[in-house]
Parts: sequence; structure tokens; C-alpha cells
Amino acid sequence: MTKFFMTAAALILLSVSAHAGFKASPNYHPPDSVQLVCVPPLLKELDPVVRIHVGASFENEKVETFSVVHETYLVKKYDRSDQYINAKLATKDGFLEWYWQGTEVRDINVSMIGRLYRNEQGWYYVEVLFRGRNVEFVMTAPCVAELSAEVLGNRSESNF
Repeated sequence: MTKFFMTAAALILLSVSAHAGFKASPNYHPPDSVQLVCVPPLLKELDPVVRIHVGASFENEKVETFSVVHETYLVKKYDRSDQYINAKLATKDGFLEWYWQGTEVRDINVSMIGRLYRNEQGWYYVEVLFRGRNVEFVMTAPCVAELSAEVLGNRSESNF
């Protein structure tokens, strides 16, 4: 399984957009945690995913927790931790890259790897869906910090 994970991780590195070619700022270290909102490419579906909420916490630059929730146009939410089991977390040492891998609850032949990384352009989230050893789908989404309700409340109270 570890060999599959490493092979799949290598495949992600080769299959993502050109953003992956940039290196992280050498002085940047991840915060204790991040809450991001990512915007995936819009697919032609009846209820397409319009936002992906990604949360992660870190300890000494290693990922400790990872959460991913897809939100559709009709505000339905799909939590990857409900859809995938046997999740494993990994950190790419020396890089600002973190991964999760899981097996789909409904079909053990389907698996997914999620990748969160930061480079000089910002944060990105990537998902690769596998059926057996075949890649079915690859998606890359740029991300920004998700504003908390407290920050939003302070903005609406300001006198600009």
C-alpha cells in the first residue's frame, strides 16, 4: 500500500498544473492551522461544486489533521471524511506539501489522494481520483484564507 501511495503521489506531482513548479518561500513555515476556501474548475453538472473548504493543522510542519468539504451551487455539502475510509495523512519533507489518501466507502476499488500545498503564488488543493490503478479525474483549485464569522462581523461594522 505504501508503494501505491508513493506512486500515486508521484503521479500527482506530474499531473498537476504549472503552479506546482514553483518552490515555496524558504522563509515560510505553515501556521499551526489553516482554514482555506478553494475554487475548483466549474464542471457542467446539475449541481456543480463551487467551493471546497480545506482545513489542516500542523505540528512541526507535519500534518496532524486534514478536513475537506465540497460545497455545491445548491449549498449541499460533501465531507470527504464521510465518503472515504482508511484515511492516511502524509507530509512531503522539505516542502510545504501535505496529503491525505482514502478508499471510497461505497467501492473499495475507488481511492482518492488530496494534496494541499503552498508556493510563492499561494495555496492550492489537488484531488486525484483512482479506479484501481487508473486515474479517473484530476482537479486543481487555488485557495485563499477563509474568513471567520468574527472577521466578517468586524468588516460590516467598519465605517468605510
